[in-house]
Parts: sequence; structure tokens; C-alpha cells
Amino acid sequence: MLTASPVSRLSESPDIPLLKGFATPLAKQKPITWFGYLPLWSECIPLDAATGSTDWAGVAANVGAGLVIGLREVLGGIVSASLIFSTAGIPELSAMFPFGIGMIWYSTAFGALWYTLFGRMQYVYGTAQDVIGILQAVMLARIAGDLTLAGKPDKIAATALAAICLSSVLTGLSSVAIGKLG
Repeated sequence: MLTASPVSRLSESPDIPLLKGFATPLAKQKPITWFGYLPLWSECIPLDAATGSTDWAGVAANVGAGLVIGLREVLGGIVSASLIFSTAGIPELSAMFPFGIGMIWYSTAFGALWYTLFGRMQYVYGTAQDVIGILQAVMLARIAGDLTLAGKPDKIAATALAAICLSSVLTGLSSVAIGKLG
């Protein structure tokens, strides 16, 4: 007759922590919305475990990390915009470069705020992806080339903006749909 070892019994039950020294009880259930979980106060402000008051050293570390990540996002936005709008060599797209920087900064800031409010995983860093910038650069170069050949260079800026907006909306809807699947 085979019996289960204590180790296998621990891994089978979700109520028994794998390492007892690292077990932390859930203080409070997170409020759930359609988009995800709302953050608890202890996830927004570091609290001292013993007293429950604000851990100011932890706050300073979080603010410092936020400033470093913010600087990375500023530089990443400039790089992504230059990749998207300056690589095709088409003057109408290159003229959109300053607008593209602002567009990437605002969308990245909105995405970070959205994940802060509704994210399901704590301590996750989400950012604009450079690979998408490469795909959008190729797409915009093709669109601009086709419109130039058709003799409609005045339509390049509006069509490029519409293509970026449409791809962003479709990506967002796909992400929400896939997230709802599990």
C-alpha cells in the first residue's frame, strides 16, 4: 500500500504554505471590478509590519524607483517615436516626430495609470514595447509610400494617425478578451 509523503500532501493543499516561515495571511480581500482588482492601501503605501504606520524609508525608495522608471519611459518614448516616424525617410512622416513623442508619452502614462488601478499582479512594470514600434514603422512606411504613389501625400499624416490608433484599440480589445479567458 502506497501512502503520500508529507511533502506531496503539502503541495496538494492550497491552504498549507509550502514554506511555513514565509507564509503571510491575507489581511483583506481585494475589491474586484470588471477590469481587475483594485489596489489595497498597503499596496500603495509601504506600511511598517509591526505598527501599521507609514514606512517612510519604503516611500522614499518607491519614489526614487518611480523617478528612475519615469526617466526610462521618457527616453524610451523618444526612441520609439524616432523608430516609428524617422526610419521611412518620408518627409510627411518625419514631420510627425514631435507629435509621435507626445503620443507615446501620453499613452504610456495612461497605460501605467490603468495598470496601477486595475492590475492583477503587484510589482509589475509595464511599458511600451519597441517591437511594436518596428511593426508600426514598417506599416506606416508602406502606407506613406502607397499614398505618395497615388499622389495624395497630404493624407499621410491623418492615415498614419488612424492606423496607429486602430492598431492600439485592436491590441487593447484583444488583451482584455484574452485576459477574460483566464
